[in-house]
Amino acid sequence: MKSNRYFRDLYVCDNLPVLRSLPDNTIDLIYLDPPFNSKKEYSAPTATKAEGQKFDDTWRWDSLNTRWLGEIDRKNVALSHVIQAGRATQGDGTAAYLTMMGIRLIEMERILKPTGSIYLHCDDAANSYLKACMDAVFGHENFKNEIIWRRFTAHSDAKRFGRITDTILFYTKSSKYTWNPETISTPLSSIQLKKKFTQKDSSRGLYRSGDLTGRGASKGESGKPWRGFDPTKNQRHWSIPLTGTYAKWIEENIIPNYRKIKSLHKRLEALYNADMIILPEKGKRKLPGLKRYAASDLGIRPQNLILDPIGFTNFNKRGRAKGDEYTGWATQKPLELIRPLIKVSSNPGDLVLDPFCGCATACVAAELEQRQWIGIDLCVQAETITKYRLDESVSTDLEARTKGVKINVIKQEPKPYVPTEKGGLITLPGTYPTQENINKLYGNQRGDCPGCGNHYRVKDMHIDLITSKSKGGGDEIENSQLLCGHCNSTKGTRTMDNLWTILVSKNVINSEDAERLKKKWSSKT
Repeated sequence: MKSNRYFRDLYVCDNLPVLRSLPDNTIDLIYLDPPFNSKKEYSAPTATKAEGQKFDDTWRWDSLNTRWLGEIDRKNVALSHVIQAGRATQGDGTAAYLTMMGIRLIEMERILKPTGSIYLHCDDAANSYLKACMDAVFGHENFKNEIIWRRFTAHSDAKRFGRITDTILFYTKSSKYTWNPETISTPLSSIQLKKKFTQKDSSRGLYRSGDLTGRGASKGESGKPWRGFDPTKNQRHWSIPLTGTYAKWIEENIIPNYRKIKSLHKRLEALYNADMIILPEKGKRKLPGLKRYAASDLGIRPQNLILDPIGFTNFNKRGRAKGDEYTGWATQKPLELIRPLIKVSSNPGDLVLDPFCGCATACVAAELEQRQWIGIDLCVQAETITKYRLDESVSTDLEARTKGVKINVIKQEPKPYVPTEKGGLITLPGTYPTQENINKLYGNQRGDCPGCGNHYRVKDMHIDLITSKSKGGGDEIENSQLLCGHCNSTKGTRTMDNLWTILVSKNVINSEDAERLKKKWSSKT
């Protein structure tokens, strides 16, 4: 997205048109806390910041834009199969929910930069299917972690184990993604450092001895002798830091331009002259080692189990001491849960998107971490809550950064982005029967053929007039349906009752199937 302005955009509308308005490879990081298909109705209590905010997390096929299923089937067959599996095991409600999510995940993958990451927050209501959806859209090879967050310290559930955790699915767009683990690592204590780094020199303090060689002999430069030490005799080769975090620390603190030294033996000399190489003592080791200093230690890297902070149900009273972060919305997530995700997977100035922003936690977290952001929410209270939370200081040291932040509130759904040679938008021509109508029919039928009852890809189905033109039917969508190739050719200009009778006679379906299909489709045909 080419623009000189700083993005603080809040869209108060459906998120799909907004996602479709964004150009390819625009977003650096996506965090979404979508509906969970919990089959519950949520509403914020009176006298809270989120008062008036309501949401029914129950999904029905008849309230869905059914053409999305046809779009998904054409764009991503694996995702279409996941939705069909959800329908087969849990019914139309789960299929409707996965269709709603799937069409949006396709757009999120398109707008995410190759260096970008996405975090999808969910619970156990649909996390297995959402994981499969993410595999289908982003690729299983780009799955990085299932992060477990403890949202309660304890919870009582009748006749089952207490449900106290949520899941955050972490995926990337490609293998070359932004990753800054040092920004959220936990430093080691002085006792832990002394235990890990057992040696000490007068110039740089605590250190430990590390290998300068790796397993396996080499015929290249890494296998050549240096200062009388021959790694090849020990079936090893020289392995010296060049691209990792320790090489960066060496360059920044001891040897300027260290990583620009291409010759392996010259790097060895540079380390030797900087007193970073440990020469072997007689009878102990055969090859030199490398000093690894405690000053370079990054601490404990981020783990996939998050115990703190916990959710507001348990700690909102204590949280008030930090600035009354809690708004009253039941599914609100703490800032300190999301801020580390933003820090580790983006850089200052990057663009963060939350397509289900709710109480604007991700938007506020992005602002505090000096990122640009786009938030989208269908609830009209989103504008009031977002402005309030940005104006409220979360802690004293952050007050100056959040007070008086001006956001761009957009309430009109934007037009879809279609790239042209000159840029901008174009109108796509329609054809008859329009693809939109075919997708709608496919969604209305859940991808099933009314004749034989089997499920098909949209590309394998044919448009059919329920009542033929010779018998007074028209070509409007109300008189149209999709049949598989066999049923379409068998039906011809006949009625559906004739088709079911023929299919029974040919043992394609039995009489019980015919009655079931007739009952299911007669009112629709």
